[in-house]
Amino acid sequence: MKRFTAIFLQPLALFSILFLSACSNFFIGKENLAEAVDLPDNPARVSFSLNWQRQVGDGSDEKALHLTPLVTKTRVIAVSADGYLQAFDSISGKRLWSQTIGHRIAAGVGGNNQFVVVGSENGLLMAFDAQTGQPGWHYQLSTEIMAVPTVVGDLVIARAIDGQVTALDARSGQVVWKQYIGVADLSIRGNAKGIILNKDILFTNGTGRITLLSLATGEPVFSAPVVRGRGITAVARLADLLATPVVRNNLLFVSAYRHKTVAINLKDGSLLWESPYASSKDLFADNRYLYLIDKN
Repeated sequence: MKRFTAIFLQPLALFSILFLSACSNFFIGKENLAEAVDLPDNPARVSFSLNWQRQVGDGSDEKALHLTPLVTKTRVIAVSADGYLQAFDSISGKRLWSQTIGHRIAAGVGGNNQFVVVGSENGLLMAFDAQTGQPGWHYQLSTEIMAVPTVVGDLVIARAIDGQVTALDARSGQVVWKQYIGVADLSIRGNAKGIILNKDILFTNGTGRITLLSLATGEPVFSAPVVRGRGITAVARLADLLATPVVRNNLLFVSAYRHKTVAINLKDGSLLWESPYASSKDLFADNRYLYLIDKN
């Protein structure tokens, strides 16, 4: 059974991410091991009722995909592993439009009120009109897309499993920049998304490293290891950062599969604390706690 764990967060004043690029002591600091807190057997529960539900294509049980619906103010847009893209009214659940893509889907749905983007197993990135479902531009990535594309401003940013990050113009699909962030010789397929930090985007990879890229140029702003795998075999040396990191009050939380979870001060790059609890699932934080599903 998966165990939900809440880790207490040490309060910290707000700091600017801009200090990160000038940091020279990343992860250097006195260890401060935080003790995790298990949730009670019967925590307070919030009641809810089912409004509507819809079936969209077939599931993806055979692959570790994370096909998350895109939720806007008026609609929910979902895609299935077998290539069905559908939009529903968020209140009534009425189907507004449907598209048969014709490709097996590996990641999605990214987008906004104007357009949506999904990626296929063969590396095809495809844009659709969010209001009508009409196909727009498409672009062939180097390999299969790894996680839901990030849409920020006029950019669509997609990461392929070979470590290539590509930024495209959201309107035309033209390439704006490309950057390689590295891959491990052996890794577990993850779904960690890029996260926006001011004017940069942060990615994790299978070598245990985080990389910060400029949104404007794609140039690396910063790169450093969170963990280093140790062991005789390649499996023992796995250091995948599978969970999407989370930022709260300018603290960066990163979890390394089979290793640990760390909290990093974004002002000076120092290690605030680390915990032996680790997760391959996306993290969530509020002002007091970091929530994760541990590796057990």
